[in-house]
Amino acid sequence: MSDIREYIAAGRRVFISGIGGVSTSALADLFRLRGIEVSGSDRSDSEVVERLRSVGVRVCIGHAAENLADAECVVRSAAIHDSNVEIVEARRRGLPVFERADAWGAIMLEHRHAICVSGTHGKTTTTTFAAQTAMDAGLDPTITVGGAIPGIGTHRVGSSDLIIAEACEYCNSFLRFNPTTAVVMNIEEDHLDFFKDLDDIKRSFERFARLLPDDGRLCCCADEQGSRELAEKLSADAGYKPQVILFGEDGGADVRAENLSETRGRYSFDLIFDGARLSLPSARTRVELKLCGRHNVVDALGAAASLWGVVEPERIAQSLSVAKGPARRFEYKRTLSMGVDVYDDYAHHPHEMAACFSAARQALEGTDGRLIVVFQPHTYSRVRTLFDGFAEVLREPDAACLLPIYAAREQPDPEISSERLAAAAGIDCAETFEDAADWARNTLRPGDILVTVGAGEAYKVGDLL
Repeated sequence: MSDIREYIAAGRRVFISGIGGVSTSALADLFRLRGIEVSGSDRSDSEVVERLRSVGVRVCIGHAAENLADAECVVRSAAIHDSNVEIVEARRRGLPVFERADAWGAIMLEHRHAICVSGTHGKTTTTTFAAQTAMDAGLDPTITVGGAIPGIGTHRVGSSDLIIAEACEYCNSFLRFNPTTAVVMNIEEDHLDFFKDLDDIKRSFERFARLLPDDGRLCCCADEQGSRELAEKLSADAGYKPQVILFGEDGGADVRAENLSETRGRYSFDLIFDGARLSLPSARTRVELKLCGRHNVVDALGAAASLWGVVEPERIAQSLSVAKGPARRFEYKRTLSMGVDVYDDYAHHPHEMAACFSAARQALEGTDGRLIVVFQPHTYSRVRTLFDGFAEVLREPDAACLLPIYAAREQPDPEISSERLAAAAGIDCAETFEDAADWARNTLRPGDILVTVGAGEAYKVGDLL
């Protein structure tokens, strides 16, 4: 089997199928800066595609065999399957085909420190916090994350021996990574179009944790059952050598929050580094988060745990106190003329939505405003599997409207629909973005908060208002 490291060197020719994605476009930039001739394809034009073209990357719109030209290998995004004509053509020619996670795993081997942040929820914000903290400390890291970081974007190429990466479990992509520090935020049911069940997901996270070298670190959230159980299992394994660090609000965590206070959804807390068990430096310092929502406390603790001993505790606290969240994570968009604040959130799992709605409720404290939601479900398999959870959480807003399901990588399922989910939740449904915008105009009143929610294109409704 070919080694991708042979091909990601100056002078080589690499074709990226699905080059417009967050992770693959980051690879295109990194390859280009290494002197690699990069080309690629995507299904449609986008700002990302235009930016790549502006720096000399040849990008074809639409997938075709001839797009490969004289490429020596193909790197594909997770959305590109074996049946894609470019993959079929690459194999006909005998060209090696690599997953984009293979490339990131190889790049990690070139760094002394590779912090990989995983979990069903919270990994983008935690990666963002860690990246901003490392930047503030002058560590000049290479960064790849699933959301846009203010002032950075979705990625940057640094000159240091540190790389910070969001590590997604879908299709077991993170098993191709080479972490030296692995962060596990939580382990819950999701991506059941790939995983068989929760036990299958747990096995994958354990395999991810076992990728660590003996002198590596495993940072697990003590507040979440799945991640805590993983930490307990590996701590009890005499053959597992990496250091296991617990973080969270749990009083027994090594990195924890104490003396929490809250003002309009923004939390302050004492950040405790308890190094007694781990032979690491102990410290107590104060953090005042600027982001709304209690879930950000745990995300901040995960970032702090990942950099413990690398960045001074006081500097970590200072950075977390000014940190901005990634795009589409309860992101304030605008205030409408009628006095309604519009937010957008990427949440597409019931637990993520509950955290989003809780943040909005706290932002409304002391007012008569209501929480109004427009939600676009993401993938039929997720709606089918988590149907009851979605129905329950969608009863929490004062009013909610569903958009049609965003199919993404899937074919429509005739047994699952937004109409059926809306009926179960007792809420409204719209057929188009324009219809949802009309619903919002007729529903909203001064002082309300409108949140557009979902991993697809629900944000378009806010843009129409």
